[in-house]
Amino acid sequence: MKNLREIFKSENLDKLPNYFWENNNKICYYPSSGYDFRHIFYWDYYCEKENIEFPKIFIHTDFTCLDWNPFPKEMMGLYSFVYDKLEKEGKPLPHPLLYNGYILDEFGGGNSVVIKNWTELFLKNDVFYPNHALFHFSHLIQKNTHKVFAIQCQLINLERDVYSLKSGTSIYSLSGIKYTVINPKDKQNHNKFRVANEEGKEWNSNYNSFIFPTAKQFIILLFTMENSNFFYDVLLENNIKIDFLTHVNDGGASFGGSRTKMDFIYLYSENLGLTNMLIDSTLEEKQNHFREWEHHYYFNPKSNREPLIRKTPEINLNNWSMAKVYFPESTGIYIKGKWDTGHYNWNYSNFDKEPDSMNEARKKCMKIRENGYYVDEYYHYKRK
Repeated sequence: MKNLREIFKSENLDKLPNYFWENNNKICYYPSSGYDFRHIFYWDYYCEKENIEFPKIFIHTDFTCLDWNPFPKEMMGLYSFVYDKLEKEGKPLPHPLLYNGYILDEFGGGNSVVIKNWTELFLKNDVFYPNHALFHFSHLIQKNTHKVFAIQCQLINLERDVYSLKSGTSIYSLSGIKYTVINPKDKQNHNKFRVANEEGKEWNSNYNSFIFPTAKQFIILLFTMENSNFFYDVLLENNIKIDFLTHVNDGGASFGGSRTKMDFIYLYSENLGLTNMLIDSTLEEKQNHFREWEHHYYFNPKSNREPLIRKTPEINLNNWSMAKVYFPESTGIYIKGKWDTGHYNWNYSNFDKEPDSMNEARKKCMKIRENGYYVDEYYHYKRK
């Protein structure tokens, strides 16, 4: 087993704290992630409930997500003035995923994932870059494909991280400036987070601009690579262990560039060391899917490695317990969730609660409308 750090060149690694690379850190893998960050909130909720370690590293793979930006400048919120300035100067606009201080998603009344900083990392060994013609959206393949970006983030939970602060507590901004909390944000004073700088000047500030001692600190390693090649040429080749799997946004030769759906991951659950899986259908359905395959897509003429799908035992369902979980639907836009996504109406405790309106007929649908928005039904598998 390799430490994940070992697959990268030393360049830029010093820009990330060493504690991210400790051998016992938990890792979560999300193929075809797109702009979906909802699962990070779920794993935060689950790890708190079960009193287990939250992942320090989230691996997201998506071939073209940085090569197109569906988010107009109005969605940059406080940072829209930056877009205006760059547009006037004729300079390229930054992608939201690569913008310090940007709120990736707001969830459950104001809980949020915020970018602290980001840097590009470089693999020691190149991963095969399939021919553009293999992909449906080849016209989108541009300068940010087949790269790795380490996006350092924090997850701020209002109850745990903000409401619990005391007046007089020292706190640092994302830019590293020290402040003192004068009037902490709380349930009765929801719109105020008052601080003072070292000169004693006071003002109300946005809590998302600060680093909270109890907030979850983690990195998203974004690999803009084809899912199958990343899986075989990086994860399995380097014997990297993955504790958590999120697999709920896989186009699998429909909306994305993948040639097949990544259901073959489950056949490698023992190799990867998976302990928790959040997936879009039951494992019985997954098994029925990969049993029917005649061929498995994996293309790398530079390597002699072959996927051993037919030689790998099927997943033993007796090793896993299953529970249904419920998410507010993404509606296709994930970055900085808006009111119409349902994120603001959603409490962490709702993950485990079946919506009241789900009668027997509607349970058969993947998405159920609840309180004016849709709910996604997923399955959480835990190793016994």
